[in-house]
Amino acid sequence: MTSLLVGNHDNHRAASRYAPELVDTLNMMIMLLPGTGVSYYGEELGMVDTWVSWEDTKDPQGCNAGPDHYMEASRDPERTPFQWRNAPLAGFTDGNSTWLPVNENYVTLNVDAQEKELLSHLNIYKQILALRNTLTFQKGDLSVRTIGERIFTFRRLYPGEEGLLVVMNLGEEDVKGVNLQSVFDGLPDSAAVRVSSSFSTVKPGHAVETGNLDLLANEGLVLGLIA
Repeated sequence: MTSLLVGNHDNHRAASRYAPELVDTLNMMIMLLPGTGVSYYGEELGMVDTWVSWEDTKDPQGCNAGPDHYMEASRDPERTPFQWRNAPLAGFTDGNSTWLPVNENYVTLNVDAQEKELLSHLNIYKQILALRNTLTFQKGDLSVRTIGERIFTFRRLYPGEEGLLVVMNLGEEDVKGVNLQSVFDGLPDSAAVRVSSSFSTVKPGHAVETGNLDLLANEGLVLGLIA
């Protein structure tokens, strides 16, 4: 069984290593391809690396590098406390301190705030997980395609269930006129958006043309294929 992940405790957080705008797209990839999707804590929120001073450094790998080079070796930036709410220490503890410092962006980037925002990373993550539980994504056949150097797309089909197609722009520039019909047989001319990146101009329920689709940089879409 394949395990799919983009982040862990030994590597910079995905939002810092790649781009904050890729958060939803990467979550679509690891959760909707076949296999075991593994999310590192905070990826559902788009948490980023935290700057940690030499005095606060705990990782032996960073400590051994010394004060001039610890940031090159330390894994502490991706290990800071989970951000629950806009409260002291991000609601992580009722104590007076944490092992590692809390990122200063906890004031706005936290679970409580994102639960209240319809198209936050967290709520989009929940939408992705709901699709993951469908027969189409649990047992459906898989077809994977690329279009050019930046577009990665895959389709899942299961008899009697709605077909679903995931398309993502992994590049840093917008791509106009993507023709999904050129790489998948039997696509309908239009498809309904089921999930979209937080910044997408097309929202769930909108219809898009499968033969002429515009994708923003880093954008991901899950499309329902209406026969």
